Order: sequence, then structure tokens, then C-alpha cells
Amino acid sequence: MKKCVLMALASMLAAMLVLSCTPGATPTAAPDARPVSTPASVPSANLPPSTPQEVEWQKVEEAAKKQGKLTVYSFSFVGDLGLALSKAFKDRYGIQMELVAGSGAVFLERLKVESRAGQRVADVLEGSATNGILAKKDGLTQPFGFLPAAAETGIWLFDPRIDPDNNLIGYSPSISTTWANTKLVSQAEEPKSWRDLLAPKWKGKMVVTEPDTMPLPTVYYIAFTRYMGLDDDYFRAIGKQDLIFTTTQRENDSKLIRGEAPLSFTSNLTSMSMLVAEGAPVKPLDMKEGVAGRVQTLNIVKDAAHPNAARIFINWLLSAEGQTIGARLRSTLPLRTDVQDFTPAAARVKYTKVFPLTPKDENDNTKALRDRVVSKLWGR
Repeated sequence: MKKCVLMALASMLAAMLVLSCTPGATPTAAPDARPVSTPASVPSANLPPSTPQEVEWQKVEEAAKKQGKLTVYSFSFVGDLGLALSKAFKDRYGIQMELVAGSGAVFLERLKVESRAGQRVADVLEGSATNGILAKKDGLTQPFGFLPAAAETGIWLFDPRIDPDNNLIGYSPSISTTWANTKLVSQAEEPKSWRDLLAPKWKGKMVVTEPDTMPLPTVYYIAFTRYMGLDDDYFRAIGKQDLIFTTTQRENDSKLIRGEAPLSFTSNLTSMSMLVAEGAPVKPLDMKEGVAGRVQTLNIVKDAAHPNAARIFINWLLSAEGQTIGARLRSTLPLRTDVQDFTPAAARVKYTKVFPLTPKDENDNTKALRDRVVSKLWGR
């Protein structure tokens, strides 16, 4: 049995990309990102301990430095972002970080196999809240304990502590809204409300991903019905607008950029902002009811070999220094409001009403809900 488990583990290893984050590698700068000064230290790092929590944290830092390394299974920390994070973290703490890149579904299966085999490879799991929640439900994660950065108040777009059991923490928002092709939609014509999308002139003019293959339409169904005062009747009416369906978000966004449709029902701010920086003629629309937010999350893997290094890394990623790295490269949005947002001005939304999906909301975004939207509300 153990031999079979190890063989399965080996096959999954072959299917994944391991990024060797070489110290000293220089990441490519974002096209027009302005240099900013990053904090000389992570908050509280140089303060003499004066409370029991600060004394505990000092011990965590000392233990982490002795551990000297950690492994992160990550969906997002690839390319320049992975290199930049690895170098900056080692420069700060002297801890070497190995990043293993892959999809959330593969990571979940891999963690199960490793757990059954008694293997302890990953220390941190990074990815969508959905996968973080599933990892917790499957008993693959453990609580963080106290994190100084997470305890800071008044500086978050929304609270990163989304899990009452402290097994899951957010670090970067994923904001989606309606986007317009600026060559096809004048400023005067831009929809200002989600209800404006029901106007006859937008019939047959909106691209949208298939709800049974991509989560964004049902993310918005949850946000509409629970937070924005819109109901099944609204979603049913949207379904009668002769939507142009796509099977992937990339296809959806490409059709908008090429002018095959003037509007995208929902597109992601981070990925689209990179295209705006390259000259794509598109912009996000601020809807008066608000926009939906999801969050990229972090877990510490149960029985991690380097748990203190994992805690230090997660805390650092929530610090101003850690948040600034992804923001400068336009790879992640900062969750902290005291960190500069390098999103091109033409791709920004005002964040006046952002409704972050809770773990319960993410749990409810199931195949059964997607099937209901497809068949009963959109008649597909």
C-alpha cells in the first residue's frame, strides 16, 4: 500500500513545475511602476518585546531562522513575483523559500497523498479561498497562532482574518466587475448600475464565461442576492440579454479587447490591469450597488516541517513590505490600504463598495448552484 502511495506521489511531482528561486535573481520591473521606499522592517520586528505576544513572536522568529527554509505550494507566486518574494524574504530573514507552482486541485490531492504517506513536504498552501477552505475541511491545515501584521487595525480593504478557526487568512483581494471596450462604449453610455445592463441596447453585446465551467457568474449571483439587493429575477433577466458565452476567462477578455463585444459581464481587475498597461482599450466600471471581491489565501499545512518559518512568511506577506512587492509587479492587489496601488489609473475602481465573499459564500458556490443558474435562471 505504501509503495502505491509513493508511486502516486511521484507521478504528481512529475506533473508539476518546481520553481527554483535563485537568490540574487533580478525580477523584471513592471512597465511604468514607480520606485517606492519599502519599510526598513516588518512592523514590530525591531521593537523590544513588551507584551506576552511580542515575546512569543520573538521566539517564533528565532526558531524560524534556525529552521532556515520552507516550501510553499502556490498557484500565484510564479515568474517574477516568485523570484522577487523569495529574494526579499531571504534578504529579510535569511530563510530560503522553495516555491512549487501548480493548480489548487492538484495541490489538494497531493497534500492528501503526502499525508497518507507520512510525508511532510509543503509548509504553506497559497491559492483561492475555495481551495484553502477545502484543505481545512479535509484536515490538511493547522491554526496560525498570533500574527502581528494581521492584528493591525484600520489599514485593510477588508479584514484578512476570514476564518474564525484561524486556519485560513487572506492576503490579496481579487476584484471583478463589468468592463467596457472604450472604443465601443462612450463615457456617457457607460452603465452605472448592474440594472443598466438590462437596457435593450446591451442585448447581444455582453461576453460572459459559462457558469458551469467558470466561477465568476455564480460569484456574482451570491454577491447580488446576499449583499447588493438584486434577486433571481435580475439574474433571469440578464440571461435573456442574448449573452455571448465563452469557456474560459482568457477567451472572454480577448473578445472584449478585440471589440467582438462592447461589454464583459465580469472580468478580473488584476489580470485586466496588466493588459491595460500594454494599451488594451478597456476599463472597469464602478457599479453603484458595489462590486464583488474574493481573496487569495494562505494556510499552514498540518504537521509542517517548518511551522515557524511558515508563520514568519505569512506575517511578512501581510506586512507593508511583503504587500508592496506584488503590487509593484502588478501581480497581486494589496489588501492593505497603506500600500501604494500600482494598478494603471485607467484600470482602477474606487473600492467604495466591495463585498468580499465569506468562507460560507465560497462553500455555497457549488456545482449545484452553477447548474441551477445555468438551467433555471439562464435556461441553458
